[in-house]
Amino acid sequence: MQTHEPPLPGLEWDPDCEAWVIKDAPDGRRIWVMQFMFTGAIIIGPPDTFGYDDRWCYATLPLAATCAQLWDGAPGTEPGGWHRHPRTGRRRPGGSPVGEYVNP
Repeated sequence: MQTHEPPLPGLEWDPDCEAWVIKDAPDGRRIWVMQFMFTGAIIIGPPDTFGYDDRWCYATLPLAATCAQLWDGAPGTEPGGWHRHPRTGRRRPGGSPVGEYVNP
């Protein structure tokens, strides 16, 4: 059950995955933003299954929502501004690709 305000005006709450819907990607996957314990995140995956294909972490949920709206979600691309990509271990201090490193 939604108990908080959207990170940006006009976003729809998806009770099935407990995240805010941003849009559908060109390949049919859906882009959401959700709050994790310490970060906001963009997640992408099939709209009608539990779980997601990929995730990018942000300092705040509103920042994740803004970056998700700017990203088209095309396969082979990723959103900008993230500081941690859990699947690959990559980190980007300050959200910039300059200085990106892989956390061992």
